[in-house]
Amino acid sequence: MKLILESKLPKGELEISHQSSLMSIGSCFADSVGKELDKDGFDIEINPLGILFDPISIRNAVDQEQESLFIERDGSYYSLGFHSSIYGESEIEIKEKIAFKRLLFREKLEKADVLFVTFGTSWVHKHLETDGFVANCHKLPAEHFNKELIDLDSERENWSKLINKWAEINPNLKIVFTVSPVRHSKNGLHENNVSKALLHILVHSMVDKFDNVFYFPSYEIVLDELRDYRFFNQDLVHPTQQAIDYVYEKFSKSYYSNKTNEACNIKRKLNHAKNHRFMNASREQEIHNNDLIKRLEKQFQDHIK
Repeated sequence: MKLILESKLPKGELEISHQSSLMSIGSCFADSVGKELDKDGFDIEINPLGILFDPISIRNAVDQEQESLFIERDGSYYSLGFHSSIYGESEIEIKEKIAFKRLLFREKLEKADVLFVTFGTSWVHKHLETDGFVANCHKLPAEHFNKELIDLDSERENWSKLINKWAEINPNLKIVFTVSPVRHSKNGLHENNVSKALLHILVHSMVDKFDNVFYFPSYEIVLDELRDYRFFNQDLVHPTQQAIDYVYEKFSKSYYSNKTNEACNIKRKLNHAKNHRFMNASREQEIHNNDLIKRLEKQFQDHIK
């Protein structure tokens, strides 16, 4: 008996191994999946520019020439173009931090095999005084902004230019787009659905246009396969760790070889041994666990060569 409609997983498009250089940018869901890759021992840079939710904010953040508007709040300086995790004690300091993070992104991009880009929403905020789009309002009053949806035709053109620019920097780069299954419910459920639809159309356009661009169905796996609020946290919008684990399992089936999956299993045993905490452990137990860690570390290193 068939009880769920399973998403069609990408097969053979690309293969990820522990020799691959990876980077993820975008929404908080990019953070979640990126952390699973990191735990399994992959070389991945996770959101070097901070969490960013919409296509315009992501483009602006990676643009070396894009200027930001800075504000001061409670003794710290923030940029309207970046997440609140990026701040400084002065405008000079935050400018230096942004310059450093853009340099980090560029250096990683030059050698990356795969870049994961996760879009969260099509709703954007325009700063009325400067007529520029912002990534984060940083608690400024709502009357400073106008909320609107992205212009699909403009973003198709702008993202095409950006992908071509990335190809010049790194001709071997492969890009995997995902759409976050996190519901932006504060905008309204209908508005969230419209927003996600625009993201899907934008991503589909890029996949259709470029040979090095692919799509992984995180959105469909959570919302069409799992389809149950028990797979969401108490806020009813963010997937639980169980849901993230399910998505990551599908991810590994799509992109990992048998050898890579075996290496991941060894790394998980190693992580478990390192994180294990004994209650009143004997000296023999500690020695045994330390020996186990050394054996697993060697197995992992031998396996990923």
